Amino acid sequence: MNKWYLRIIKNKYELYCIDDSFDDEAPILVLINILKDKYKNIIFKDEESNIMGGEYRKKVIIDNIELNIYEELSSLTLSSDDKKANDIILEVSHLLNAEIT
Repeated sequence: MNKWYLRIIKNKYELYCIDDSFDDEAPILVLINILKDKYKNIIFKDEESNIMGGEYRKKVIIDNIELNIYEELSSLTLSSDDKKANDIILEVSHLLNAEIT
């Protein structure tokens, strides 16, 4: 199973995962499914990404709060510049049993 971590950077929460290639489900799919199950007023928007370079970006909007999903090679991050997103990130981190670093 992939291991999830929660860290605090400049009073903002950030949830991240280092992909375990032996896991059955990709971290981004796990994260998107949890967000879809937990929040009803949610919009996903693809951002400019460099798929060939191993970089993928997606914007998530929940109740007018913008969050960012950033995936690069074997790591995935959910973050936001909006401090209101801290509650969402914290709640999702609890659902994923994230370790606080």
